[in-house]
Amino acid sequence: MEPAHNLFHFSMDETAATYLAQTGKWSRFLSIIGFIFIGLMALGGFFGAAIMQSMGSAYAGEAMPAGMGIAFGLIYLVIAALYLYPTLALYRFSKLIRPALNNQDQQLFTEAMRHLRNVFKFMGVLTLVVLGIYALILVFALIGAALGAMG
Repeated sequence: MEPAHNLFHFSMDETAATYLAQTGKWSRFLSIIGFIFIGLMALGGFFGAAIMQSMGSAYAGEAMPAGMGIAFGLIYLVIAALYLYPTLALYRFSKLIRPALNNQDQQLFTEAMRHLRNVFKFMGVLTLVVLGIYALILVFALIGAALGAMG
């Protein structure tokens, strides 16, 4: 696959290749830890939901609302699912970058960099979505406070 435009021509020196190889090692470590925490979060969601559902004990002096345990578990499972994709992409980058550098394989290098880009793109979009949710919460809180002060 040839680039559409060759605006820059550069080669990677040993220092840059070393930095990328070290980045590959750290990304493998972080992705494996990420998979472990995703698994723990999923287990926590299942067990937390089961425990909360079976408790049925008093919550602030009242019975716990029906479905509270299921909602708790679903939140944990959704968060775990959201982090699965970037963790998997980070792991794929870590698997491809070493052979790409060792064999000076442009196709593998490009594929590795695509996975790394996907990590940052996904996390950037997720950050924007969360910031948007926070902004909506703030707006509704301010509206609620204004309405409460008037009434």
